[in-house]
Amino acid sequence: SLIHPGHAVYLDAGSTLMTVANHINNDRYTIVTSGANIAIELSQRHTCDVLLTGGQISENTLSCSGAQAELFISSINIDLALMSPSGFSLRNGFTSGSQSESMLKRAVIAKAAKVVMLMDTSKLGRSLPFTFATLADIDMLICDSPLPADVAAEVKAHGIDFIIAES
Repeated sequence: SLIHPGHAVYLDAGSTLMTVANHINNDRYTIVTSGANIAIELSQRHTCDVLLTGGQISENTLSCSGAQAELFISSINIDLALMSPSGFSLRNGFTSGSQSESMLKRAVIAKAAKVVMLMDTSKLGRSLPFTFATLADIDMLICDSPLPADVAAEVKAHGIDFIIAES
C-alpha cells in the first residue's frame, strides 16, 4: 500500500525485497533496483518500467553495486526506497557485510524522499562491518514481529512509523 502508481520506487536487493516484488500490483511504476533477480522478475510485467543500477554483481546476493551503480543513482529521483539490512544494532545501526553495497545503499537513502526499512527480527542485535544507515535516516520500519523494548523506545524517540507485517 506504500507503493503508488507513477512513483519511482527503489527496491533493495535480497530475499525480503524479492518477496515485496512478487506482491506489487500490476500498476504503472518505475522500479529501480540493484537486484538482478528482482529486475528480471519485474521486467516480466509489461506495466512496470524496470531500471537496474548496473555495476558489479555479487554472487551471494545477485546485487549490483560499485561506482557505476552509485553514478546511476545520483542521476535519478526516488520517491520511495524500500531497503533491507543484513543486521541492526542500536550501537551500529543498519549494517551490511559488503562495503560497496553499503555505499550504494547510502546513496539511495540520500536520494529518496521516503525511506522504509524492512527487516525480520533475526537481524536484531546482529552487526556487520559496514553501517549504511541509522534510525535517524529512515521514515518507517516494517518488521515481522514486535521489537524488543529498548529498540522500540529508540524507534519511537526518532519518530519512526513502525508496522508489524502480516504473515
